Amino acid sequence: MGTEALYGMVWIAERAQAEAARALRPFGLTPGTLNYLMVVKHIGGEEGLLQREIAERMLIKKENVTRTLKALEARKWISRRPGADRRSRQITITPTGNQLLTKVWPVYDAAVRRLTKHLPEAKQHQMVEILSQWREALDG
Repeated sequence: MGTEALYGMVWIAERAQAEAARALRPFGLTPGTLNYLMVVKHIGGEEGLLQREIAERMLIKKENVTRTLKALEARKWISRRPGADRRSRQITITPTGNQLLTKVWPVYDAAVRRLTKHLPEAKQHQMVEILSQWREALDG
């Protein structure tokens, strides 16, 4: 049974990633870069986040964060300012990044709704609860 559950999750995750990528491509985004922007905007807020905090939240290596943040900065979607110490960087969303997210969100949300419309909302809540419990058990 565990194999079937895991296989089903992987299949759905791959399908969701492909749908998200298709929806985001016209905006020059990937699901990963959208996640970066959402973390910076919604968790960082006006003061932003330190680069290492982004790496911790996204569970990825600091080196990979640096590369992606430089690319997002080049597109003027984020700004990287010196942090409290000379080696740290404070990351904030720019007005251009905010405008992009305002345009992207309805398209992305529609893609998510297309993917989840076949599962009643009560079942979606159950699934979130089950996956949260599973994640906590694996993390603990």
